[in-house]
Amino acid sequence: MSDLSSLLAPIRKRVEAYRDHGTPGLHAPQDRAQLLAALDAVLALHKPVTYWMTDEDADISYQTKQDALEERTDLTEADLVPFELCSHCKTIEEAPCEGQCVREVGYRESLWPCPTVTAVTAALGEQA
Repeated sequence: MSDLSSLLAPIRKRVEAYRDHGTPGLHAPQDRAQLLAALDAVLALHKPVTYWMTDEDADISYQTKQDALEERTDLTEADLVPFELCSHCKTIEEAPCEGQCVREVGYRESLWPCPTVTAVTAALGEQA
């Protein structure tokens, strides 16, 4: 697999030529299509998913309301609070450490919007 920087280098060079000389060149439509496809691929991985927790016990979360109600028979639907996580980043945080890291409870880096979506949004000109 190629290095991302080397894949972007010819596109960057053409962008600089356009900036310096004012002509988009023959590759402009192809460059735009490739960049949008790359961005779409990233965003296809990073989508919000809803999880559930209770106000009283924020250390435990559930993938569905039904999971929560089955595990905690003392709860009703009104006791459950939704929160959003990034579908891809939560998978990384849930991965086993295999003795290589210190595990902490929670989805700190997975809360929606995740750092990846926040960076893309900011680069497109909107603050999260």
